[in-house]
Formats: sequence, structure tokens, C-alpha cells
Amino acid sequence: MTGIQCNRAGPNISYLFFADDSLLFSLAIEIDCKTISVVLDDYAKEFGHVINFNKSSIYVSKAIKRSEGRALADMVGIKFVECHEQYLGLPCFSGRKKKHLFVDIRDRVWNKIKGWYFKLFSASGNEDLVKAILQVIST
Repeated sequence: MTGIQCNRAGPNISYLFFADDSLLFSLAIEIDCKTISVVLDDYAKEFGHVINFNKSSIYVSKAIKRSEGRALADMVGIKFVECHEQYLGLPCFSGRKKKHLFVDIRDRVWNKIKGWYFKLFSASGNEDLVKAILQVIST
């Protein structure tokens, strides 16, 4: 698989793993899709895991026609999506104006913290409390 580059001097990235999620990056061409199918089949056979294709999806860039994206998704046996709205509770695409996207997270953190007596903690204690709450929310 070819993967993607974030800049001209950067390395090719063909996959990212997060806990039990995998993100695969490739060119929107038939050979890369066949490679993905083979890799997924080999993985499932080797490790005895079952890949849940109902939770899997393919997204292609705006430069690719949607009909081509659907054909590639059918080739791999995974559903095609126009846009991933969120991943791990955060928006996938944010654009230039980001403040309104994170209002919900800020409000959830504030609601968790409100009940605590902030004046009883030191500055580092407050920071630790906020970090702990943010980790729990993301989980």
C-alpha cells in the first residue's frame, strides 16, 4: 500500500492503530484495495479474530468521484461513507472555526468540575483534576 504523506519530506503513513481501531491509508486504486482485502483476510485467519465490517467504512478524498469510491468499497466489502462526522467523540473535520466544535466538551468538563471545591486545591491539583476528568470523558 502506498499510504499518504503529510508533507513532501515526511514518511509515507499507511496505517494508524488506536486501541481497538485501525485506520488504513492508501491510494484510491484497485490494487491497493485488493491489498487491503488480502491483509484483512490474512489477519483474521492468523489471529482468529473476526473483523466487524458493519462497523468498518471507507472514505475517499474530494478528488475522487463518489461512484469510484463506492466501487472500491464494494471491492473490499466495506460500506462507503461520504464523511466521517466524529471519531472518539471529536469531529474529524473542523475547518477554520473550531471554537463552536468544542463547546460541548468544554460544557461537559465544566459540569463535572462544578461540584468540586476548586479553592481547596493547589494550581497543580486543579490541573490534575481537569486532566483526570478529560480522560474519563474520552473513555
